[in-house]
Amino acid sequence: MDTSALSELLASKLGIDAESMGPSFLSSLARRILPQPSSAELQSFVRKAANGGECWQKVVENAVVSESWFFRDGEPFDHIVETVRQKWHGTRAVRVLSCPCSTGEEPYSVAIALSEAGLPPESFAIVAADINASALKTAQTGVFKARAFRGSHRVDRAQYFQHDAATQRWRVKQAFRSMIHFQPANLVSLQGLENAGLYDIVLCRNLLIYLHAKARDSVMASLRRLLTDDGVLIVGHAEPAIAREHGFTGIGEPGAFAFAKAGAPKSHKATSRTRADRFARTEKLSRSAGVPSLKGSQTPEIGVAGKAVRLVQAEPSLQRIRQLGDQGRVAEAIQACRDYVRRVPDSADGYFLLGVLRGAVQEDEAAEAALRRALYLEPEHVGARMHLTLLHDARRNNLAAGPMRARASRERQS
Repeated sequence: MDTSALSELLASKLGIDAESMGPSFLSSLARRILPQPSSAELQSFVRKAANGGECWQKVVENAVVSESWFFRDGEPFDHIVETVRQKWHGTRAVRVLSCPCSTGEEPYSVAIALSEAGLPPESFAIVAADINASALKTAQTGVFKARAFRGSHRVDRAQYFQHDAATQRWRVKQAFRSMIHFQPANLVSLQGLENAGLYDIVLCRNLLIYLHAKARDSVMASLRRLLTDDGVLIVGHAEPAIAREHGFTGIGEPGAFAFAKAGAPKSHKATSRTRADRFARTEKLSRSAGVPSLKGSQTPEIGVAGKAVRLVQAEPSLQRIRQLGDQGRVAEAIQACRDYVRRVPDSADGYFLLGVLRGAVQEDEAAEAALRRALYLEPEHVGARMHLTLLHDARRNNLAAGPMRARASRERQS
């Protein structure tokens, strides 16, 4: 089945480099949007989807994963509260944009955090935007399962939510739902945000790691335009290097993932290297980090300065994938690893191994996306951080590689 039209649609409208994710991603997506698609049926569907409407939303809902929870990471919301208090409190209404807002946990968390800090509703205005109409509907309804509160002990559910004992779900009280304006928007094309004013705080978390380089550049330029000169950009766990690459400067505590405008973004050119040189550099860097390379030991756990660092879990499938790579069957290993992370989407080790395999065959953008996903799932994953540094070094991207290398070096010495 020819999925090239679907790939082009995802790249142009969502910024996703679908082909770099492997052929099974596209065929699996095609089967989700059409029960038993032929090439002709799929191309016809894609043509309709390109014009928007229900067909396009069906593509979005099946291609985009909406995953969030209240007060995710914690520190970004503390930073927002302190920044509002210090810079703008009492002067004017603070404008906040959450995009993509997913199913709404993030903008509601901002509203709750600012309210708990004593700010009246009229002192801030929150706009929440997303391309996924289904996720946006959930956000507007404000009804959540208990899973939406995982990892958070700071939400007083009795104060901010109404509990339905029959469904075991929680609904945000009307007073807080009314604090947020929800709207459809595509940050890649700026559709829905063309006439937006400036925002003091913009939360754009865990979108950049899924975009191809051109789309990432476009989104970062859009974020710069949407942000006031003294505004704050909040990104995701695995995205600080991207913000720095595009001329933003880190502010506040590291765990806040907060950035301010700095100079103009610099242009970075990738340098070509031979496959042998790439393997040699990977081997050298992996040894210095205490992490086995693709051609290394079969041991699933290794020591880093007395600490146990897990390379792969004990699942036979990951062990088998590693064996395939060691045997030089890299293409087969990549496909098997792609299948594995679809089955186990929260496996940092699975995405780390996928990143190493992609890097071994010079698929740099796909490798970077996998490694960033590993860091998103497990921020302290030493192997993912060091291999991501390798990719940045290969592109002579010292601006992004320097801070990561320094942090990894400190961890090895601790």
